[in-house]
Amino acid sequence: ENQLQVYGPNLTEKITEGIIGEKGLFSHDWKARVGHPLSQLVYQNRGGVLPRPAPDVFAKDVTAGKIFSGKDWEVTAADAEHVQPFLDSLAYRFDTPDGSIVFTGDTQPCDSVTQLAKDAEVMLCMCWDDQEVMDENGEASFQCGTTGAAKMAQEAGVKKLVLVHIGPHLSGHPVMEKGIGDVKKIYDGELLFSEELMSFEV
Repeated sequence: ENQLQVYGPNLTEKITEGIIGEKGLFSHDWKARVGHPLSQLVYQNRGGVLPRPAPDVFAKDVTAGKIFSGKDWEVTAADAEHVQPFLDSLAYRFDTPDGSIVFTGDTQPCDSVTQLAKDAEVMLCMCWDDQEVMDENGEASFQCGTTGAAKMAQEAGVKKLVLVHIGPHLSGHPVMEKGIGDVKKIYDGELLFSEELMSFEV
């Protein structure tokens, strides 16, 4: 069986162990799947060979910088600004021969994420709501809205901006159309307003 490797900001190791570790919240579930005769039979009927192994999970807390690499690709992280000091947040950049893609994660507009996204082919950026609405209701701090996402993408020079983590208000009509228009006033690259199960090429 393949090892599940989990890399993330501070507390990733603790949270992972607390969920699926030997004494984690879901330990009774996976122990039943490993040890109960019915679960073992289903496992064998699907092509598995006993003994059924326990989940093999490796979790590692990482900080900003290069965090993982392969033969021709690497993953770099940068600090994002969201709900510190309660939780740390990181943005990630994947550089491959086919191009670069950046996941901002939850963040407000900030230089560290903008620099991480410099000249990337694609940036997936959180965009919670219409910026004017966020300014009015007090939600404009610690997260990106339409204007924040557009400014970061434009400053970074990314070729394609994919808006993600979109709130219910911005997902509705005609707010969506206004939001797209506001982004296009600032960002001159390709824009995608994400939907569930959407796929695209880098």
